[in-house]
Amino acid sequence: MAADSTLISFAADINGIKYTKDIVVGCGPYQLGEWKAGEYIVIEKKNNFWAKDKKIVALQQNADRIVFHIIPDETAAYTRLKSGELDVLSGVSPSNFNQLQKDTASGFSFQTPQLMKYFNICINHKDPVMSSQKVRQALANLVDVDGFIKNFEFGNAVRTVGPVNPAKSYFNNDIKPYSFNIEGAKKLLAEDGWKDTDNNGILDKIIGGKKTELAVSLIYSGDLGKNISLQIQADALKAGMKVDIEFKEFAQVRKENLETGKYSLVLQSSVQDFGYEDFSLRFHSVNAEPGEGNFSFYSNAKADELIEAINEEKDNEKRKVLYKEIQQHFHETLPYIFLYSPTERIVISNRWKGSTNQKRPGYQANTFVPANQ
Repeated sequence: MAADSTLISFAADINGIKYTKDIVVGCGPYQLGEWKAGEYIVIEKKNNFWAKDKKIVALQQNADRIVFHIIPDETAAYTRLKSGELDVLSGVSPSNFNQLQKDTASGFSFQTPQLMKYFNICINHKDPVMSSQKVRQALANLVDVDGFIKNFEFGNAVRTVGPVNPAKSYFNNDIKPYSFNIEGAKKLLAEDGWKDTDNNGILDKIIGGKKTELAVSLIYSGDLGKNISLQIQADALKAGMKVDIEFKEFAQVRKENLETGKYSLVLQSSVQDFGYEDFSLRFHSVNAEPGEGNFSFYSNAKADELIEAINEEKDNEKRKVLYKEIQQHFHETLPYIFLYSPTERIVISNRWKGSTNQKRPGYQANTFVPANQ
């Protein structure tokens, strides 16, 4: 069969440019009109669409033609938005979103739907320093999450305490997030045996018979990652913890660090499910091996038990209780340091009426209608 020329030809055809770009037809309300690589994609309303009278959001086809422009430069996108060439702009940086509201608020609506993702610091639990729960808790007290939200997100984010989105009904609101508390961090580190024995400003401790400094590396990606990392570096030093920071593109980080375990800390964002979460891949000990998905190498018997109980529970209310319990356990044992869940930043021209939602990219262009309708 492997040498069947007909199958080989079919496979080459179906996976080639013809059916991935030239001919793209699905069962939805629109079809591909034009595609200019790196510039734009045009989709056009299907005539006599089979579900045109349905009320289902995904099947609506209000606009006759929708053009998705590919504009890598945000400043260029602003210019086109202000000139009327664009009607919707998503993924706007916090500072520019804030400034645009001040400059051109009258001609646009500004939407901030909650995103199904969260920022966190992934911790390598096999790292000799970070394997200590008290060190992890101390670091959590050295991370000024409220300051990040205020200064880097202009308030457009919600603190989180675990891998459950704050918008969900079983998010554990009873958990008090770690506060930014340098003295509290010092106390935890002292309780764990860390002292500055050589008066160099960095705490140290004997681990495995060897003097070890309280020093870790933090890998980040992007401008936001840089801002957060620099602040963590400065604040951690006040408690005697040295944090070296390093920039890498995230694809490189995943391959070279997360999948191999060659890191101490990685600042990252994690996507969340719209349905009930299965924490097995990221937090169950069975996957705490290089390349298996539990990149923090977090191994905890109680967490395993709760993950399995959640996955087996059929009653929704009982499952929610278990979800709240595991959030509390994660909060205490810290597989990650959980930071915040950002909101999307979308600007919509007042020429159109359209709603936003949590699904990427935060809006559904097929539902938009002219403002005068």
